[in-house]
Amino acid sequence: MPNARNASHALTLVAAACIALAATASADPESSADAPYEISAERHIRFDGPAGRVRAYEIPIAFMGRMTIGDLNRNGQPDFVVSNRDGVAAYDASGDRLWQVDAATNWDYPPDYDRGRHNFWHWSSYGYVGDADGDGDAEFLHIGDDWRTVYIRNGPDGLVENKIVLSEDLPWMFVFLARRAGESGETATRVIVTTPAYYGTTRIEEWDVRSGTPERTWSVAMTQKQLGNVAYITPRAANLDAVLGDEIFFGGLALSETGDVLWHFNASGLGLGGAHTLQVRDFDPDLPGIEATFSIYQPVEGQPSIVAYAHGAGNAEIGRAFSFNQKVRHPHQHVAGDFDLERPGLEVLSRGGKGFGHWFTDIRGNEFKPDWRPHPGWDDDGEYVHAIEWDEQPGTEVLYLKRHVPSPKRPPMRVVSPHTDTFLTPTFGGATHDDPRSWSAVDNDNPYEAQGHTVDLFGDGREEILTWGDNAITIYYNSGDPGVPSRWGDADYMMIKKSWCQLYNPR
Repeated sequence: MPNARNASHALTLVAAACIALAATASADPESSADAPYEISAERHIRFDGPAGRVRAYEIPIAFMGRMTIGDLNRNGQPDFVVSNRDGVAAYDASGDRLWQVDAATNWDYPPDYDRGRHNFWHWSSYGYVGDADGDGDAEFLHIGDDWRTVYIRNGPDGLVENKIVLSEDLPWMFVFLARRAGESGETATRVIVTTPAYYGTTRIEEWDVRSGTPERTWSVAMTQKQLGNVAYITPRAANLDAVLGDEIFFGGLALSETGDVLWHFNASGLGLGGAHTLQVRDFDPDLPGIEATFSIYQPVEGQPSIVAYAHGAGNAEIGRAFSFNQKVRHPHQHVAGDFDLERPGLEVLSRGGKGFGHWFTDIRGNEFKPDWRPHPGWDDDGEYVHAIEWDEQPGTEVLYLKRHVPSPKRPPMRVVSPHTDTFLTPTFGGATHDDPRSWSAVDNDNPYEAQGHTVDLFGDGREEILTWGDNAITIYYNSGDPGVPSRWGDADYMMIKKSWCQLYNPR
Protein backbone atom coordinates (compact mmCIF):
# COMPACT_ATOMS: atom_id res chain seq x y z
CA MET A 1 0.00 0.00 0.00
CA PRO A 2 0.73 3.56 -0.07
CA ASN A 3 3.30 5.99 0.90
CA ALA A 4 4.25 9.56 0.48
CA ARG A 5 6.75 9.38 -2.31
CA ASN A 6 8.88 12.47 -1.78
CA ALA A 7 10.66 14.09 1.09
CA SER A 8 8.77 17.37 1.04
CA HIS A 9 5.42 15.66 1.30
CA ALA A 10 6.72 13.45 4.11
CA LEU A 11 7.94 16.50 6.00
CA THR A 12 4.52 18.10 5.55
CA LEU A 13 2.95 15.03 7.11
CA VAL A 14 5.38 15.14 10.01
CA ALA A 15 4.79 18.84 10.59
CA ALA A 16 1.03 18.34 10.60
CA ALA A 17 1.27 15.39 12.92
CA CYS A 18 3.46 17.33 15.30
CA ILE A 19 0.51 19.58 16.03
CA ALA A 20 -0.95 16.60 17.83
CA LEU A 21 2.25 14.79 18.77
CA ALA A 22 5.48 15.72 20.43
CA ALA A 23 8.57 14.71 18.49
CA THR A 24 9.41 12.41 21.36
CA ALA A 25 7.24 9.65 22.80
CA SER A 26 3.93 10.85 24.18
CA ALA A 27 1.09 9.04 25.87
CA ASP A 28 -1.69 10.13 23.53
CA PRO A 29 -1.18 11.70 20.09
CA GLU A 30 -4.51 13.45 20.25
CA SER A 31 -7.27 13.32 22.80
CA SER A 32 -10.38 11.32 21.97
CA ALA A 33 -12.37 14.57 22.16
CA ASP A 34 -10.45 15.78 19.09
CA ALA A 35 -10.85 12.48 17.27
CA PRO A 36 -14.58 11.99 16.56
CA TYR A 37 -15.54 8.34 16.41
CA GLU A 38 -18.86 7.21 14.97
CA ILE A 39 -20.58 3.93 14.19
CA SER A 40 -23.17 4.12 11.43
CA ALA A 41 -26.35 2.08 11.32
CA GLU A 42 -24.33 -0.55 9.47
CA ARG A 43 -21.66 -0.23 12.19
CA HIS A 44 -19.01 0.97 9.80
CA ILE A 45 -16.29 2.97 11.46
CA ARG A 46 -15.37 6.52 10.46
CA PHE A 47 -12.66 8.74 11.88
CA ASP A 48 -12.76 12.43 11.02
CA GLY A 49 -9.78 14.72 10.62
CA PRO A 50 -7.15 15.86 8.14
CA ALA A 51 -5.43 13.01 6.33
CA GLY A 52 -1.91 12.15 7.44
CA ARG A 53 -2.26 12.92 11.15
CA VAL A 54 -1.55 10.21 13.70
CA ARG A 55 -4.41 9.84 16.13
CA ALA A 56 -5.22 7.48 18.97
CA TYR A 57 -8.50 5.90 20.02
CA GLU A 58 -8.78 4.12 23.34
CA ILE A 59 -11.26 1.44 24.41
CA PRO A 60 -11.41 0.96 28.21
CA ILE A 61 -11.34 -2.71 29.22
CA ALA A 62 -12.19 -4.43 32.50
CA PHE A 63 -8.85 -6.19 32.99
CA MET A 64 -5.54 -6.71 31.24
CA GLY A 65 -4.48 -9.89 29.50
CA ARG A 66 -3.69 -11.46 26.14
CA MET A 67 -5.39 -10.18 23.02
CA THR A 68 -6.91 -11.69 19.88
CA ILE A 69 -9.23 -10.37 17.18
CA GLY A 70 -12.06 -11.68 15.01
CA ASP A 71 -15.69 -11.00 14.12
CA LEU A 72 -17.65 -12.37 17.10
CA ASN A 73 -21.04 -10.90 16.21
CA ARG A 74 -20.80 -11.31 12.44
CA ASN A 75 -21.28 -7.64 11.59
CA GLY A 76 -18.31 -7.50 9.24
CA GLN A 77 -15.98 -5.72 11.69
CA PRO A 78 -13.26 -7.28 13.86
CA ASP A 79 -13.87 -7.47 17.61
CA PHE A 80 -11.39 -7.85 20.48
CA VAL A 81 -11.08 -10.68 23.01
CA VAL A 82 -8.97 -10.21 26.14
CA SER A 83 -8.11 -13.25 28.27
CA ASN A 84 -6.11 -13.58 31.45
CA ARG A 85 -5.59 -16.18 34.15
CA ASP A 86 -9.22 -16.39 35.27
CA GLY A 87 -11.37 -14.39 32.87
CA VAL A 88 -12.24 -13.65 29.25
CA ALA A 89 -13.95 -10.47 27.97
CA ALA A 90 -14.98 -9.41 24.48
CA TYR A 91 -15.43 -5.91 23.03
CA ASP A 92 -16.60 -4.63 19.68
CA ALA A 93 -14.70 -2.03 17.67
CA SER A 94 -16.82 0.79 19.08
CA GLY A 95 -15.68 -0.09 22.61
CA ASP A 96 -18.89 -1.73 23.79
CA ARG A 97 -18.36 -4.81 25.92
CA LEU A 98 -20.07 -7.80 24.30
CA TRP A 99 -19.58 -10.18 27.21
CA GLN A 100 -17.35 -11.10 30.14
CA VAL A 101 -17.06 -14.55 31.73
CA ASP A 102 -15.07 -16.26 34.46
CA ALA A 103 -12.77 -18.77 32.76
CA ALA A 104 -9.54 -20.46 33.82
CA THR A 105 -7.03 -20.37 30.93
CA ASN A 106 -3.59 -21.82 30.14
CA TRP A 107 -1.94 -18.87 31.82
CA ASP A 108 0.46 -20.41 34.34
CA TYR A 109 2.87 -22.93 32.92
CA PRO A 110 3.06 -26.52 34.13
CA PRO A 111 6.08 -26.90 36.43
CA ASP A 112 7.91 -29.28 34.09
CA TYR A 113 7.57 -26.79 31.25
CA ASP A 114 8.25 -23.50 33.00
CA ARG A 115 12.09 -23.54 32.92
CA GLY A 116 12.07 -19.89 34.03
CA ARG A 117 11.30 -18.57 30.55
CA HIS A 118 8.17 -16.52 31.23
CA ASN A 119 9.74 -13.54 29.52
CA PHE A 120 9.17 -14.99 26.04
CA TRP A 121 6.71 -17.84 26.14
CA HIS A 122 3.95 -16.23 28.18
CA TRP A 123 2.93 -14.12 25.21
CA SER A 124 2.31 -16.99 22.85
CA SER A 125 -1.22 -18.31 23.49
CA TYR A 126 -4.15 -16.02 22.74
CA GLY A 127 -7.17 -18.07 21.66
CA TYR A 128 -8.87 -17.81 18.27
CA VAL A 129 -12.10 -16.43 16.80
CA GLY A 130 -13.90 -18.19 13.92
CA ASP A 131 -16.69 -20.53 12.93
CA ALA A 132 -15.37 -23.85 14.22
CA ASP A 133 -18.53 -25.94 13.84
CA GLY A 134 -19.76 -24.54 10.51
CA ASP A 135 -23.12 -23.33 11.83
CA GLY A 136 -22.64 -19.81 10.47
CA ASP A 137 -22.00 -18.24 13.89
CA ALA A 138 -18.63 -17.33 15.37
CA GLU A 139 -16.97 -19.02 18.32
CA PHE A 140 -14.04 -18.17 20.56
CA LEU A 141 -11.68 -21.07 21.28
CA HIS A 142 -9.15 -21.17 24.11
CA ILE A 143 -7.25 -23.73 26.18
CA GLY A 144 -8.09 -24.21 29.86
CA ASP A 145 -5.83 -24.13 32.89
CA ASP A 146 -5.32 -27.90 32.71
CA TRP A 147 -3.44 -27.25 29.45
CA ARG A 148 -5.45 -30.07 27.89
CA THR A 149 -9.06 -28.94 27.38
CA VAL A 150 -10.10 -26.71 24.48
CA TYR A 151 -13.19 -24.62 25.31
CA ILE A 152 -15.42 -23.52 22.43
CA ARG A 153 -17.52 -20.51 23.40
CA ASN A 154 -20.41 -18.82 21.59
CA GLY A 155 -19.21 -15.65 19.89
CA PRO A 156 -22.22 -13.49 20.87
CA ASP A 157 -22.36 -14.37 24.61
CA GLY A 158 -19.16 -16.24 25.58
CA LEU A 159 -20.97 -19.29 26.97
CA VAL A 160 -19.35 -22.71 26.52
CA GLU A 161 -21.05 -24.67 23.74
CA ASN A 162 -18.53 -27.50 23.38
CA LYS A 163 -15.11 -28.65 24.52
CA ILE A 164 -12.34 -30.96 23.36
CA VAL A 165 -10.36 -33.07 25.82
CA LEU A 166 -7.04 -33.59 24.05
CA SER A 167 -5.48 -37.01 23.71
CA GLU A 168 -2.36 -36.63 25.87
CA ASP A 169 -1.39 -34.77 29.02
CA LEU A 170 1.04 -32.30 27.40
CA PRO A 171 1.48 -28.51 27.63
CA TRP A 172 -0.95 -27.71 24.80
CA MET A 173 -0.32 -24.07 24.00
CA PHE A 174 -1.88 -23.06 20.66
CA VAL A 175 -5.36 -23.47 19.23
CA PHE A 176 -6.42 -22.05 15.86
CA LEU A 177 -8.62 -22.90 12.88
CA ALA A 178 -7.88 -24.02 9.33
CA ARG A 179 -10.18 -24.12 6.29
CA ARG A 180 -11.50 -27.13 4.45
CA ALA A 181 -12.04 -27.12 0.71
CA GLY A 182 -14.74 -24.58 -0.11
CA GLU A 183 -14.62 -22.76 3.24
CA SER A 184 -13.86 -19.05 3.33
CA GLY A 185 -14.23 -15.96 5.45
CA GLU A 186 -14.67 -16.67 9.15
CA THR A 187 -15.72 -20.29 8.53
CA ALA A 188 -12.81 -22.66 9.11
CA THR A 189 -13.89 -25.93 10.75
CA ARG A 190 -10.57 -27.73 11.22
CA VAL A 191 -9.56 -27.21 14.87
CA ILE A 192 -5.75 -27.36 15.11
CA VAL A 193 -4.05 -27.69 18.51
CA THR A 194 -0.30 -27.85 19.17
CA THR A 195 2.22 -27.99 21.95
CA PRO A 196 5.19 -25.57 21.75
CA ALA A 197 7.88 -26.24 19.16
CA TYR A 198 10.55 -25.90 21.83
CA TYR A 199 9.20 -28.64 24.11
CA GLY A 200 10.68 -32.18 24.31
CA THR A 201 8.09 -33.60 21.91
CA THR A 202 6.05 -31.34 19.68
CA ARG A 203 2.57 -32.64 18.82
CA ILE A 204 0.14 -31.20 16.26
CA GLU A 205 -3.45 -32.48 16.09
CA GLU A 206 -6.57 -31.77 14.05
CA TRP A 207 -10.08 -32.12 15.50
CA ASP A 208 -13.56 -31.94 13.95
CA VAL A 209 -16.47 -30.62 16.06
CA ARG A 210 -19.10 -30.22 13.32
CA SER A 211 -21.19 -33.16 14.52
CA GLY A 212 -21.18 -31.90 18.11
CA THR A 213 -18.98 -34.79 19.24
CA PRO A 214 -15.29 -33.89 18.88
CA GLU A 215 -13.33 -36.34 16.77
CA ARG A 216 -9.58 -36.35 16.22
CA THR A 217 -8.74 -36.43 12.50
CA TRP A 218 -4.96 -36.82 12.64
CA SER A 219 -1.97 -36.36 14.92
CA VAL A 220 1.70 -35.68 14.14
CA ALA A 221 4.53 -35.86 16.68
CA MET A 222 8.23 -34.99 16.46
CA THR A 223 10.94 -34.70 19.05
CA GLN A 224 12.63 -31.33 19.35
CA LYS A 225 15.73 -32.82 17.73
CA GLN A 226 13.72 -34.16 14.79
CA LEU A 227 11.85 -30.91 14.34
CA GLY A 228 15.00 -28.82 14.58
CA ASN A 229 15.85 -25.99 16.92
CA VAL A 230 12.89 -23.62 16.67
CA ALA A 231 12.14 -20.55 18.76
CA TYR A 232 9.38 -17.91 18.72
CA ILE A 233 7.56 -19.35 15.68
CA THR A 234 3.83 -19.71 16.30
CA PRO A 235 1.74 -22.04 14.12
CA ARG A 236 -0.63 -20.84 11.42
CA ALA A 237 -2.77 -22.02 8.53
CA ALA A 238 -2.60 -20.85 4.91
CA ASN A 239 -3.64 -22.22 1.54
CA LEU A 240 -0.28 -23.24 0.11
CA ASP A 241 -1.41 -24.53 -3.27
CA ALA A 242 -4.63 -22.54 -3.83
CA VAL A 243 -6.66 -25.77 -4.05
CA LEU A 244 -8.56 -27.81 -1.47
CA GLY A 245 -8.01 -26.70 2.14
CA ASP A 246 -5.31 -25.00 4.19
CA GLU A 247 -1.91 -26.38 4.99
CA ILE A 248 -0.45 -26.11 8.50
CA PHE A 249 2.86 -24.36 9.16
CA PHE A 250 4.71 -24.85 12.43
CA GLY A 251 8.41 -24.67 13.11
CA GLY A 252 10.05 -25.80 9.87
CA LEU A 253 7.10 -28.02 8.91
CA ALA A 254 4.46 -27.63 6.23
CA LEU A 255 1.69 -30.23 6.70
CA SER A 256 -1.01 -31.13 4.19
CA GLU A 257 -4.72 -31.12 4.99
CA THR A 258 -4.36 -34.79 5.96
CA GLY A 259 -1.34 -34.22 8.20
CA ASP A 260 1.31 -35.42 5.74
CA VAL A 261 4.69 -33.64 5.70
CA LEU A 262 5.08 -31.50 2.58
CA TRP A 263 8.42 -30.03 3.58
CA HIS A 264 10.61 -30.07 6.64
CA PHE A 265 13.20 -27.35 7.04
CA ASN A 266 15.38 -28.60 9.88
CA ALA A 267 17.84 -25.75 10.41
CA SER A 268 19.86 -27.43 13.15
CA GLY A 269 19.89 -30.69 11.21
CA LEU A 270 21.56 -28.79 8.35
CA GLY A 271 24.22 -27.46 10.68
CA LEU A 272 22.56 -24.05 10.97
CA GLY A 273 21.34 -22.22 14.03
CA GLY A 274 17.68 -22.60 14.83
CA ALA A 275 14.80 -21.04 12.91
CA HIS A 276 13.63 -17.79 14.48
CA THR A 277 10.94 -16.33 12.21
CA LEU A 278 8.50 -17.71 9.64
CA GLN A 279 6.59 -15.66 7.08
CA VAL A 280 4.12 -17.36 4.71
CA ARG A 281 2.95 -15.17 1.83
CA ASP A 282 2.65 -14.99 -1.95
CA PHE A 283 6.13 -13.57 -2.49
CA ASP A 284 6.51 -14.61 -6.13
CA PRO A 285 3.45 -14.01 -8.38
CA ASP A 286 5.09 -16.08 -11.14
CA LEU A 287 5.07 -19.22 -9.00
CA PRO A 288 1.80 -21.07 -8.31
CA GLY A 289 0.74 -21.11 -4.67
CA ILE A 290 2.54 -19.37 -1.84
CA GLU A 291 6.03 -19.35 -0.39
CA ALA A 292 7.63 -19.37 3.07
CA THR A 293 10.74 -17.67 4.43
CA PHE A 294 12.67 -18.76 7.52
CA SER A 295 15.25 -16.68 9.38
CA ILE A 296 18.29 -18.41 10.86
CA TYR A 297 19.52 -17.73 14.37
CA GLN A 298 23.17 -16.63 14.48
CA PRO A 299 24.55 -18.05 11.22
CA VAL A 300 28.33 -18.15 11.06
CA GLU A 301 30.44 -16.98 8.12
CA GLY A 302 29.18 -18.55 4.89
CA GLN A 303 25.83 -19.73 6.30
CA PRO A 304 22.51 -18.29 5.10
CA SER A 305 20.43 -15.91 7.18
CA ILE A 306 17.16 -16.37 5.22
CA VAL A 307 16.00 -19.59 3.51
CA ALA A 308 12.94 -19.72 1.22
CA TYR A 309 10.69 -22.63 0.25
CA ALA A 310 7.99 -22.70 -2.43
CA HIS A 311 5.06 -24.92 -3.32
CA GLY A 312 5.47 -23.87 -6.94
CA ALA A 313 8.97 -25.38 -6.95
CA GLY A 314 7.85 -28.79 -5.75
CA ASN A 315 7.86 -27.78 -2.07
CA ALA A 316 11.62 -27.32 -2.31
CA GLU A 317 14.08 -24.65 -1.29
CA ILE A 318 14.24 -21.81 -3.85
CA GLY A 319 16.60 -19.25 -2.37
CA ARG A 320 19.07 -18.25 0.31
CA ALA A 321 20.07 -14.81 1.52
CA PHE A 322 23.16 -13.95 3.57
CA SER A 323 23.71 -11.28 6.21
CA PHE A 324 25.18 -8.13 4.72
CA ASN A 325 27.60 -7.91 7.62
CA GLN A 326 28.82 -10.91 9.60
CA LYS A 327 29.22 -8.74 12.67
CA VAL A 328 25.44 -8.41 12.65
CA ARG A 329 25.38 -12.19 12.32
CA HIS A 330 21.68 -12.89 12.01
CA PRO A 331 18.35 -11.32 11.05
CA HIS A 332 16.69 -12.19 14.39
CA GLN A 333 13.30 -11.36 12.83
CA HIS A 334 11.98 -10.48 9.38
CA VAL A 335 8.76 -9.28 7.76
CA ALA A 336 7.19 -9.47 4.30
CA GLY A 337 5.87 -6.59 2.20
CA ASP A 338 5.98 -4.73 -1.09
CA PHE A 339 9.08 -2.76 -0.16
CA ASP A 340 10.34 -2.23 -3.73
CA LEU A 341 7.78 -1.09 -6.30
CA GLU A 342 10.08 -2.02 -9.19
CA ARG A 343 10.23 -5.68 -8.17
CA PRO A 344 7.27 -8.05 -8.71
CA GLY A 345 5.61 -9.55 -5.66
CA LEU A 346 6.81 -9.12 -2.10
CA GLU A 347 10.21 -8.72 -0.50
CA VAL A 348 11.82 -9.51 2.86
CA LEU A 349 12.99 -6.91 5.39
CA SER A 350 15.38 -8.38 7.97
CA ARG A 351 16.23 -6.75 11.26
CA GLY A 352 19.87 -7.04 12.28
CA GLY A 353 20.65 -8.97 15.44
CA LYS A 354 21.82 -5.79 17.16
CA GLY A 355 18.55 -4.04 16.33
CA PHE A 356 20.17 -1.43 14.04
CA GLY A 357 21.34 -2.65 10.62
CA HIS A 358 18.37 -3.77 8.54
CA TRP A 359 18.44 -5.04 4.96
CA PHE A 360 16.14 -6.08 2.12
CA THR A 361 16.19 -9.17 -0.10
CA ASP A 362 13.84 -10.73 -2.62
CA ILE A 363 12.52 -14.30 -2.38
CA ARG A 364 15.55 -15.64 -4.29
CA GLY A 365 18.00 -14.07 -1.86
CA ASN A 366 19.04 -11.10 -3.99
CA GLU A 367 19.99 -8.24 -1.71
CA PHE A 368 19.12 -4.57 -2.08
CA LYS A 369 19.47 -1.75 0.43
CA PRO A 370 22.09 -3.69 2.43
CA ASP A 371 22.37 -1.37 5.44
CA TRP A 372 19.09 0.45 5.89
CA ARG A 373 17.97 2.41 8.92
CA PRO A 374 16.54 5.92 8.80
CA HIS A 375 17.38 6.96 12.36
CA PRO A 376 14.13 6.99 14.38
CA GLY A 377 15.38 9.17 17.23
CA TRP A 378 16.52 6.45 19.62
CA ASP A 379 19.42 4.03 19.88
CA ASP A 380 19.84 1.66 22.86
CA ASP A 381 18.95 -1.77 21.41
CA GLY A 382 17.43 -0.44 18.21
CA GLU A 383 13.99 -1.57 17.14
CA TYR A 384 11.78 -4.31 15.81
CA VAL A 385 10.51 -3.84 12.27
CA HIS A 386 6.90 -4.49 11.29
CA ALA A 387 5.26 -4.21 7.88
CA ILE A 388 2.29 -1.83 7.70
CA GLU A 389 -0.02 -0.53 4.98
CA TRP A 390 -0.12 2.93 6.52
CA ASP A 391 -1.59 5.06 3.73
CA GLU A 392 -3.28 4.80 0.35
CA GLN A 393 -0.17 5.00 -1.83
CA PRO A 394 1.29 1.88 -3.50
CA GLY A 395 3.79 -0.14 -1.49
CA THR A 396 4.28 -1.28 2.10
CA GLU A 397 5.62 0.95 4.85
CA VAL A 398 7.70 -0.02 7.89
CA LEU A 399 6.69 0.43 11.52
CA TYR A 400 9.57 0.79 13.97
CA LEU A 401 8.92 -0.32 17.56
CA LYS A 402 11.68 0.49 20.00
CA ARG A 403 13.24 -2.68 21.35
CA HIS A 404 13.80 -3.69 24.99
CA VAL A 405 11.72 -0.99 26.63
CA PRO A 406 11.92 -1.28 30.43
CA SER A 407 8.67 -2.00 32.23
CA PRO A 408 6.27 -0.29 32.75
CA LYS A 409 6.77 1.51 29.44
CA ARG A 410 5.22 0.74 26.08
CA PRO A 411 7.57 1.06 23.08
CA PRO A 412 7.80 4.32 21.17
CA MET A 413 6.86 3.84 17.52
CA ARG A 414 7.45 5.53 14.19
CA VAL A 415 6.35 4.85 10.60
CA VAL A 416 8.93 5.19 7.83
CA SER A 417 8.75 4.87 4.05
CA PRO A 418 11.31 2.42 2.61
CA HIS A 419 10.56 3.90 -0.82
CA THR A 420 11.72 7.42 0.01
CA ASP A 421 13.66 6.76 3.24
CA THR A 422 11.57 9.42 4.99
CA PHE A 423 9.45 9.38 8.13
CA LEU A 424 5.68 9.51 7.65
CA THR A 425 5.00 10.17 11.35
CA PRO A 426 6.76 11.64 14.35
CA THR A 427 7.44 9.34 17.30
CA PHE A 428 4.27 8.29 19.13
CA GLY A 429 3.16 5.81 21.76
CA GLY A 430 5.60 5.18 24.57
CA ALA A 431 3.04 5.83 27.32
CA THR A 432 3.56 4.71 30.88
CA HIS A 433 1.30 1.74 31.47
CA ASP A 434 0.61 -0.83 34.14
CA ASP A 435 3.43 -3.22 34.91
CA PRO A 436 2.37 -6.55 33.36
CA ARG A 437 4.03 -8.35 36.23
CA SER A 438 1.02 -7.26 38.27
CA TRP A 439 -1.37 -9.22 36.06
CA SER A 440 0.71 -11.99 34.49
CA ALA A 441 3.58 -14.37 35.02
CA VAL A 442 5.97 -12.11 33.14
CA ASP A 443 9.05 -11.59 35.27
CA ASN A 444 11.59 -9.91 33.01
CA ASP A 445 12.36 -6.22 32.47
CA ASN A 446 10.95 -5.80 28.96
CA PRO A 447 7.50 -7.40 28.80
CA TYR A 448 6.16 -4.82 26.34
CA GLU A 449 8.68 -5.40 23.58
CA ALA A 450 7.09 -5.72 20.15
CA GLN A 451 3.67 -4.88 21.56
CA GLY A 452 2.05 -3.77 18.33
CA HIS A 453 -0.16 -5.48 15.78
CA THR A 454 -0.86 -3.96 12.35
CA VAL A 455 -4.29 -4.73 10.90
CA ASP A 456 -7.12 -3.01 9.02
CA LEU A 457 -9.44 -2.57 12.00
CA PHE A 458 -11.52 0.30 10.65
CA GLY A 459 -12.26 -1.04 7.19
CA ASP A 460 -10.63 1.88 5.36
CA GLY A 461 -8.05 -0.25 3.53
CA ARG A 462 -5.17 1.08 5.61
CA GLU A 463 -3.73 -0.66 8.64
CA GLU A 464 -3.94 0.63 12.17
CA ILE A 465 -1.63 -0.23 15.08
CA LEU A 466 -3.27 -2.14 17.91
CA THR A 467 -1.63 -1.99 21.34
CA TRP A 468 -2.86 -2.39 24.89
CA GLY A 469 -2.00 -1.51 28.47
CA ASP A 470 -3.26 0.55 31.41
CA ASN A 471 -6.63 -1.23 31.20
CA ALA A 472 -7.26 -0.01 27.66
CA ILE A 473 -6.94 -1.09 24.06
CA THR A 474 -5.19 1.72 22.19
CA ILE A 475 -5.43 2.05 18.42
CA TYR A 476 -3.10 4.43 16.56
CA TYR A 477 -4.37 5.36 13.11
CA ASN A 478 -3.86 7.57 10.10
CA SER A 479 -6.83 9.96 9.93
CA GLY A 480 -8.81 10.94 6.87
CA ASP A 481 -10.79 8.83 4.40
CA PRO A 482 -8.53 7.40 1.66
CA GLY A 483 -11.36 5.69 -0.20
CA VAL A 484 -9.51 2.35 -0.19
CA PRO A 485 -11.50 -0.92 0.02
CA SER A 486 -11.52 -2.77 3.33
CA ARG A 487 -9.01 -5.58 3.74
CA TRP A 488 -10.88 -7.37 6.50
CA GLY A 489 -13.34 -9.08 4.15
CA ASP A 490 -10.49 -10.91 2.41
CA ALA A 491 -10.37 -14.46 3.83
CA ASP A 492 -6.61 -14.89 3.36
CA TYR A 493 -5.94 -11.53 5.02
CA MET A 494 -8.03 -12.54 8.03
CA MET A 495 -6.14 -15.83 8.31
CA ILE A 496 -2.84 -13.94 8.43
CA LYS A 497 -3.94 -11.37 10.99
CA LYS A 498 -5.84 -13.67 13.36
CA SER A 499 -2.86 -16.01 13.92
CA TRP A 500 -1.20 -13.85 16.49
CA CYS A 501 2.38 -13.58 17.73
CA GLN A 502 3.73 -10.71 19.75
CA LEU A 503 7.43 -11.42 19.50
CA TYR A 504 9.59 -12.00 16.45
CA ASN A 505 6.91 -13.01 13.95
CA PRO A 506 4.72 -9.95 13.35
CA ARG A 507 1.95 -10.52 10.82
